[in-house]
Amino acid sequence: MTFTAFLKAQLTDFVDVYEKYFKQTFGIACMFSAVCFAAAALLFAFSNFERAGLYRVMDLLSYFFQRYSKPNAYILSDLTKTVFIYLVSLFSLLLIKQPGKDAHSRVLSLKHFRYVTLKEFSMLTLCLVVACVADYILFRASAFLINSSELNRLTQYYYSFFFHLRIYAPLFLFALVLRFLTAEQQVKITLQQLLFLYVSLWLFNEFAR
Repeated sequence: MTFTAFLKAQLTDFVDVYEKYFKQTFGIACMFSAVCFAAAALLFAFSNFERAGLYRVMDLLSYFFQRYSKPNAYILSDLTKTVFIYLVSLFSLLLIKQPGKDAHSRVLSLKHFRYVTLKEFSMLTLCLVVACVADYILFRASAFLINSSELNRLTQYYYSFFFHLRIYAPLFLFALVLRFLTAEQQVKITLQQLLFLYVSLWLFNEFAR
């Protein structure tokens, strides 16, 4: 597939998928949203904003699009989007795993969780843990860079690179795990597929903002 054909398919699929599954998945999407906001509130409760020099924070939605950690303090609320991606991945697996007779049912409900195996659920949960640990490691790496180096263009470049990884590494990780869990045959990932995946994730991330 050429890049232009891939890009056109991605932009078209955004509209087609919403049109096809919006009514079918609206109820359970609201349930997952409630769980996500509850998790965000819990992370907020254990976040020390004052240590990072932040005495006023924005609304709860801002945790999905911003990182509040400073070089001297890691803020747990930065993991809100990672938890969101985990729930989206679980939701996607739930939708994909429906058998043929239920694939076009009017409503997707919690009873469809019986089609998700313990192994699949455990893999996604393990992926969540790895993504959270990776986020902290990337934060520590960028903080070390800022604290131990002069602030110049090269330092700013590496800091931006680590920040970029904090945003897209969880997306890549969950996307690849989902691919391995749902593929009917052995998965072979090529460099072109990784580049296409990056473009797709970037587009979706920008539209979400």
